[in-house]
Amino acid sequence: MDVIRDWALAVCFTAVGGAVFSILTPRSGNGMDRLIRFVCSLFFLSAVISPFVTGSADFDFGWIISGSNITEMTSADTGFYTGTASIKEDTPLDQGIREQTKTAVESDLRARIVDLLQYNGLNAEKIEIIVNINEDDSILITRLALYTSSSRIADIKKLKEMLKKEVGIEPEVILQDEIMVQDGK
Repeated sequence: MDVIRDWALAVCFTAVGGAVFSILTPRSGNGMDRLIRFVCSLFFLSAVISPFVTGSADFDFGWIISGSNITEMTSADTGFYTGTASIKEDTPLDQGIREQTKTAVESDLRARIVDLLQYNGLNAEKIEIIVNINEDDSILITRLALYTSSSRIADIKKLKEMLKKEVGIEPEVILQDEIMVQDGK
């Protein structure tokens, strides 16, 4: 972060210095003022691109992408401060994003399963999906249960094979008739 701050500071000082120098130069009709503006522009451009040309630019924007897991910011070979910051706690924003992702995955998966069932002429009264998001932000489907009243073994077997192939997890098929008998209905 110090590298970016130092670079931005150098660019600002260069812009201010170029502006002051440009203001202090006399205006003449012989084209000297255009040459001075050109030199000031080159000076400013060199300040902007110097970290990239010299190789001292060690910008690591990975901490922006990865959320709150900030890794090492600068490199020891550049001569700048090297250090690490490790923030492990979840912010409310991180938790909100995880919940939204979880909800989106569950609803998308539910819609995909309903489409597959309708396309194959099968039905399920209820679809239960449990999705977890791990600390490394990987998505894990921990439970896929289909409640159906179809008691034909061929339909259940076809349903399990189809969803295993399409979704990647074998569903638990629960017959509604058995639940009603257990509940005494």
